[in-house]
Amino acid sequence: MSIIKPDNRVGFSLPRASAPRHKLIVWNMALLVTLVLSLGLVAAQIDPGQMTAWVSTLVPASPAFAQEETIRGVTEQLSTPALIAAMLDPDPGVRISAAQALGWRRAAEGTDALLKATYDPDAHVQEEAAAALGDIGQIQALPRLQALQVVQGNSNVQLAAFEAEDQLIGRVAAALKVPRSAVQALAVAPNGVAYAAVSDDLYVLSDGAWQRMGYLPASPNELTLGPDGQTIYLATDSPGLYRSKNGGKIWEHGTFDQNSPTPWTVTAAVINPGNPQEIYIALASIGAENGQEDSLGIFASRDGGTTWQPVSKSPDWAVTRKLILDPATPGFLYGLTDAAPYRLALTGDAMEFMSN
Repeated sequence: MSIIKPDNRVGFSLPRASAPRHKLIVWNMALLVTLVLSLGLVAAQIDPGQMTAWVSTLVPASPAFAQEETIRGVTEQLSTPALIAAMLDPDPGVRISAAQALGWRRAAEGTDALLKATYDPDAHVQEEAAAALGDIGQIQALPRLQALQVVQGNSNVQLAAFEAEDQLIGRVAAALKVPRSAVQALAVAPNGVAYAAVSDDLYVLSDGAWQRMGYLPASPNELTLGPDGQTIYLATDSPGLYRSKNGGKIWEHGTFDQNSPTPWTVTAAVINPGNPQEIYIALASIGAENGQEDSLGIFASRDGGTTWQPVSKSPDWAVTRKLILDPATPGFLYGLTDAAPYRLALTGDAMEFMSN
């Protein structure tokens, strides 16, 4: 996926006034806030629902930028538990600043609050929450960061999630002491079990350390995991699809019925976490004339990968690189192609194409 980062990310950073008088207002307010907090307000953990009103009493006549800078100053001085509580503040400026502060502190205990904030109605809050999750680096954030790149239409949120995922992959590479490019796929199961495909090897995260499980049967396009953390589907090029039911110890090659195209490539796969027997994959074939991948649409299995059927109305105009089932919108299957994202409405055994 190619995303161009804008010169100015939409976030909490605001232009500072150039007039010295305005700067003096900000400095004075920061000093005042620091003094008040030093008297014990931090220990008392200010109620986040009252924070905005309290700040406004400190600077009732100040310009808007001074009020927002003061909110940021207050937030940076709060304890980590107070920052987590501030993620529920009714003012989005407070939530944004709290997310930034949690990221700067690498506060792992704020991960759950930040994950919830990626569903915030304010896109700026989602963006800063995704960025903070990348800074903190907890592997459990990976599925949501991957989903944001497909289900969220805001390009700044998509970019923040993309960069955060890249940070997570970089941390895995550093832990395994391999080049960043060697980490070909990374996946986390709903129960928290994590796997990494590194070159031709499969690793599992166990007790905070990566342990080698063994060789992979083929180079992966993607790993997708069942809710038990033991069922793994490996999407590959010409060999197609592989499945392991015991955490990568033994692999079996997937097969299709006689009506399915061969040779074929699996470019993306996803397991329904609510029904692990339901799996969706994106298929492609190598064009005989141009040597490029040609999309064959989406295939579905409802018996754990034993049999597959083509999904009606699934897109065949571009190769799907990512498939997402988002718990927040259980009636849809989301896809990401080289051209654009899309979603399919799940209606019984059929699907209806909808633009994202």
